[in-house]
Amino acid sequence: MNILIAEPKNFSVKALERLSALGQITCRATDQKMIRQALSEYDVIWVRLGLTVRATDISASTRCRYIITATTGLNHLDLDALNMAGIEVLSLQGHTAFLESITATAEHTIGLLLALLRNIPAAHKSVLQGQWDRDLFKGHEVSSKTIGIIGYGRLGKIVAFYCTALRMRVLIYDPYVSKVAEGCNLLQSLDELLDSVDYITIHVPLNEETEGFFDDRFFSMIRQGTYFINTSRGELIDEAVLLSALESGRLAGAALDVICSEEFFSWKNPLVRYAEKHDNLLLTPHIGGCTWESMSKCEVFMAEMLLRRLAKQ
Repeated sequence: MNILIAEPKNFSVKALERLSALGQITCRATDQKMIRQALSEYDVIWVRLGLTVRATDISASTRCRYIITATTGLNHLDLDALNMAGIEVLSLQGHTAFLESITATAEHTIGLLLALLRNIPAAHKSVLQGQWDRDLFKGHEVSSKTIGIIGYGRLGKIVAFYCTALRMRVLIYDPYVSKVAEGCNLLQSLDELLDSVDYITIHVPLNEETEGFFDDRFFSMIRQGTYFINTSRGELIDEAVLLSALESGRLAGAALDVICSEEFFSWKNPLVRYAEKHDNLLLTPHIGGCTWESMSKCEVFMAEMLLRRLAKQ
């Protein structure tokens, strides 16, 4: 088999060793314009989140039979088009037992919350500019504060555990959940949660039901001075409304690891332009799951998944 690792930077050596049993491996940084050609040259293409595979990339000469992505979110792939073309997608989606050991995104969620509340990026920047004035950066503690976690799946549960350890009051809203861990409180109404919390973090999948869910109605219901964290997917949020909430002060601050249409990112993005002049919006480039430990474990897991899949043929 011919296998293309299309985003090879820091790819797991252990995963490459396992894949080598299948045939020829090519590690080549691939840009979006090269995907169509790659589909016609390789049996397996491994992508991360920097590339998309859409219906327009598929042609009569397409040879590829497997797309591998070590992610749970799959909005960078046109699943219907790939299925029609006979291309199977192998991902982390649904592998709950394995994913319990992957904590990177949950840790980043807490990191963003603390960085936002303690003005860490601004304080660091100030020191580099020759200042040493602690009074400029008086922040807020999380202990005894109330956090609302929307979505109580794998990541929501881990974040809730961390928040409990930080002595926070934890409120959960998830209409598909009937039980939460000790120390957490499950609410039946989103309105009730929004009226009770100091901080909000969202951990819901992107689908037809949730796309654009966090809209004008949502942000109009939050309490004045709330902080908002998103490490899920950008398309869950109406970004124009979020910016408006920041400008009006209804949101005291926000930290986003994801934005809409990341494949078309530009420094002209209104979120970026706002963050250039305001310290109450933190942006990171979808690094929630980007740790040496988590990416290596996930890449080895996916390589072994492909081996098992081919062994059944």
